[in-house]
Amino acid sequence: MELWYALVDLLPFDWAQPGSMYFMKNALLAVLVISPLFGVLSTMVVHSRMSFFSDALGHSAFTGIAIGTLCGLADPLWMAVLLAAVFALLFSVNFSVYFLVLHRRLKEALKSDELRFFLGVVAAATVVITLDLLPIYQNTLESLRYAFFQVASIISTTGFATADYVLWPQLSRLVLVLLMFCGACAGSTGGAIKCSRVLLLLKCIRREIRQVVHPRSVNVVKLDGRVVDEDSLRSVQLFFAAYLFIALGATLLVSVDNFSFGTTFTAVVSCIGNVGHSWQMVAQTCSPLAHKGLLTAAKVMALACVRTMDRPDVIEAAKKEVTKRNGGHYTCPLPDSVMPPLDTY
Repeated sequence: MELWYALVDLLPFDWAQPGSMYFMKNALLAVLVISPLFGVLSTMVVHSRMSFFSDALGHSAFTGIAIGTLCGLADPLWMAVLLAAVFALLFSVNFSVYFLVLHRRLKEALKSDELRFFLGVVAAATVVITLDLLPIYQNTLESLRYAFFQVASIISTTGFATADYVLWPQLSRLVLVLLMFCGACAGSTGGAIKCSRVLLLLKCIRREIRQVVHPRSVNVVKLDGRVVDEDSLRSVQLFFAAYLFIALGATLLVSVDNFSFGTTFTAVVSCIGNVGHSWQMVAQTCSPLAHKGLLTAAKVMALACVRTMDRPDVIEAAKKEVTKRNGGHYTCPLPDSVMPPLDTY
C-alpha cells in the first residue's frame, strides 16, 4: 500500500496530498481493480441479450422525476414527505405496467408477478420496521411515516432520508440493508439487483427444493404466466453471483482503510446499486453537501435560540406542542447502562 500511496501522491488533486484522504486513495485502487471485472460482466450481459436501452434511459433520464414532482407541490411538510415516498414508489414500477394501463389493460397490469412482489416487499418491510420503531417514537402514525419514507427511498434508490436510521434498532437496519440489495422493478428508475431477478431467483430455489422432494416431477419457473427458459434463468443466477462477488471483492479492498464493517460494506453496496444510503462513517451527514446543510442548520438553530430568548411566548408554545406530541412522557432511547464519556473531554 505504501507504493500505491506514493503513486497517488503524484496526482494533481487536493485529496491526493501526502498523508491525507486515505479513504479516497483506497477507493481509487478499488475502482482500478474492479473495472476489469465489468468487462466480464458486460460480456455476460451482451451474450444473454439483456436490455440496455431501457435501463440506460431509466437510470439517466428519469432519475429525478420522483423528486421533481415535489417542487412547490405540497404544504405542509408531512404532505410533501408523503408525496415524495409515493412518487418514488410509482417510478420504481416497471414502465411496461404503465404501458398496459394506458392501453386500458388494467387487469393484465395488475397480474404482473413483479409488481405484486414489489408491493409485497414494500408492505412487509414497512410493517416490520413500524412495529420495531414503536418503542422509540411512541406513536404508530409517526413510526409508520418514518418507516414508509425510508423504505420507499431505499428500495427506489432515491437517496433521501427523513430520520437518522443509523440509530434505529438492529432489525430495522437489517431490513433496510436487504432492501439495498433488492432494489426496484426492472425497467424503472431504480437500481440494485431488481425485483424481477430476486423473484426469479426465489422461484429457482423453490423449484430445486421441489425437485429434491419429488425427484421424478417436472417443475418449470413461470413469470406472469409464461415459462421462463433455462438460458434466462442461468443469466439471472450468473448476474446475482457476479453482483455478490463484486460486492464482496470491493468490500475486501475498501476494508484496507480499517473502517468498521458497517461503514465498508454499506458504502460498497450503496455505490454498486446506486442506492444513495449507507451507514456510520459514510452516512449522508458525511458528504460535502450534507456538511453544508449541517452548517446551515446550525445557523438556523442558533438564530432560533436567540429569538426564543427574546420571545418567551415562543418557548411556551413549543412546550405545549412537545407535551401534546408525547403525552407528557419522554422515553430515552439510550439504555441506562450507556453513560457519556465525560472523562475523555
